[in-house]
Amino acid sequence: MLNLLLCAGITSQTVGLRIAFQDSFLSGLFITLTWLTYSATYLIPAILMTLLAWLAGYFWPRARLMTTNGTAIITMGLTTLLLYANYKIFSLYGTYINGFIINLVITPGGIDSLGGSTASSAGFGLIAIGFFTAQAFLLWLATQLVKKFANKPDFINVTPIPFLSLTIIFAMFVIGVHFTYA
Repeated sequence: MLNLLLCAGITSQTVGLRIAFQDSFLSGLFITLTWLTYSATYLIPAILMTLLAWLAGYFWPRARLMTTNGTAIITMGLTTLLLYANYKIFSLYGTYINGFIINLVITPGGIDSLGGSTASSAGFGLIAIGFFTAQAFLLWLATQLVKKFANKPDFINVTPIPFLSLTIIFAMFVIGVHFTYA
């Protein structure tokens, strides 16, 4: 949930919520639900890879926590870093990451042709370190919250119902958004 809020915050700059609500309440609601649904959808690969690392921990119990936490930090960090890069590309060039941008980045001298320098590479490196550090902090914070609320007698009994409800609502949003686009 903390990463969903982070992803929604990063992507909020590329969504025209104000314009959508000026048009009509329903279009604003649709854009809002689409934005939140897509923000959650971006997290699915990282969640699945972290789940696989957690399951692989059954074969290596001593390394389970380290492997799972490391995978979560790396995959969520990459996800948020790519979303941030996508936002910056959109704010600079009015387009999202596409084949041209990828070709520009992987071609030797491509970034240099845009005026990139060692300072810009160092800046990107610091931003990347910041995102991975933020993921480590979010993981620590989530662990602390679970420890705090896990001692409550109703925590175990109540948790599956909201989780199942959120999963069903999320699935309905995804299906609804895609049917509407179709």
